[in-house]
Amino acid sequence: MNAVDAFRLLGGERQFRFETPSNNGWPVAETAGTVVAEAITPDEADWTSLFALDGDTGGPRAVYRPTDTVFTAEGHDGAVYVGFGNGRLGVFSGR
Repeated sequence: MNAVDAFRLLGGERQFRFETPSNNGWPVAETAGTVVAEAITPDEADWTSLFALDGDTGGPRAVYRPTDTVFTAEGHDGAVYVGFGNGRLGVFSGR
């Protein structure tokens, strides 16, 4: 298993680790309430999976397995916006 070290939470010093289901995982974007991690999961998705994590506990909130490449991910105003290679936009929102 691989652990993703979360970004430092906004306004706080605490970090947490999230165990991804593969050997390749990394944090891609964060807000005060949500961290989104990406992991290579070829057995479960076309290529990667995105995991939305609770910013306070590090516990998983949702998983999304896109069929297209993750182009970019940015945290803004309480939500994480993810752009995909097919031109679609995904949104992970906190609380």
